[in-house]
Amino acid sequence: MKDNLAEKTVENLNINREKVEEGIEKQILVPEKEHIRFNKTWAGIDRGTSIFSDGTVVHGFPKIRRAMLLRPAIQKHFPREVVIEEKMNGYNVRATKVNNQILGLTRSGLICPYTTAKIKEKIGSGIFDENPGLILCGEMVGPDNPYVPQDTYDVDSVDFFIFDLMEKQTGSFLDIRRRREITGQFGLKNVNNYGTYEPKNVHTKAKEVIEKLDKEGREGILLKDPEHEVPPVKYTTSRSNCSDLHFAYRYYNDYGSDFVHSRVVREGFQSYEWDEDKEETRERAVRLGKSILHSLKKTIEERDKGEKITENVTIKVSDLRTAEKFKKHLEKQAVEFEVKEINELEDGYRVHISKVMRPTNDKTKSLLQGDLW
Repeated sequence: MKDNLAEKTVENLNINREKVEEGIEKQILVPEKEHIRFNKTWAGIDRGTSIFSDGTVVHGFPKIRRAMLLRPAIQKHFPREVVIEEKMNGYNVRATKVNNQILGLTRSGLICPYTTAKIKEKIGSGIFDENPGLILCGEMVGPDNPYVPQDTYDVDSVDFFIFDLMEKQTGSFLDIRRRREITGQFGLKNVNNYGTYEPKNVHTKAKEVIEKLDKEGREGILLKDPEHEVPPVKYTTSRSNCSDLHFAYRYYNDYGSDFVHSRVVREGFQSYEWDEDKEETRERAVRLGKSILHSLKKTIEERDKGEKITENVTIKVSDLRTAEKFKKHLEKQAVEFEVKEINELEDGYRVHISKVMRPTNDKTKSLLQGDLW
């Protein structure tokens, strides 16, 4: 299977055999049971790109650049009309049909059994039966989310919101009008759309949307070319930045400095562009400081009491076999976890999972015992 997948990679991505072998040796190209995937962007191919035994290529979702200042970024990046859509806070999923199976792939190209089960529940097979060459790119959001649990949205458990349609083999995106037309035929959910504007008017409207989303505790926006000829740009709310920092400092030794640094920098640029006065700047500084200090101190206090620092998540399944498959999926990723409780529901089961954040646990314990930083 490994040799066959390597051959399909050579055939379909125009990479020579020696380069493929090098990628496998460096663990950049990772052979899985059903496919081979790019563990990071390499040789001009996006991270998460996956090649299957039948030659199907599911391209990785490209990294989206971020605007730090809205007005100059819009003026420089977009030559014509701009669409404003919501950027939701969940995890990136590509859903498609390969070898007559519906699959849900995470950002890194892993086939997640829980994601796959939810995709089958939420969208069915109709769109793939009539459009076999499509990949649905969307955000899985909700409280029963094993990667990014959120109560922000009006979602009881977990749901899938589409933000792009991609073509297999080429990785090209359909324009926004066509995306909404196709998904509408099958009653599928799209992310919120806040309208289309001329570049000179986008900044004002974008700021209004950001302020509204910030009050609602939501993540941010995506600015898009309607024809998808210019790459999209993202911009996040202050509430989202601070929420991320609260989470990151809770598990401070599990998250890299880049994750933290970029969010602090975003706050500085937003404060500047919003032209905040002294009081508004002070309020932002307090909000930012609380996000960092409160969660970090909680971690230290709990570890000092001998408690483990964990991230607690839930998944909701209709069949416990899906939960078993998901457990094996976590074990394969070397995630240390414990199933704490299983609640039987009228329509399935809710499984409570506690993920141990080992680097933060170990580092905090050693510092409490007097070790040096």
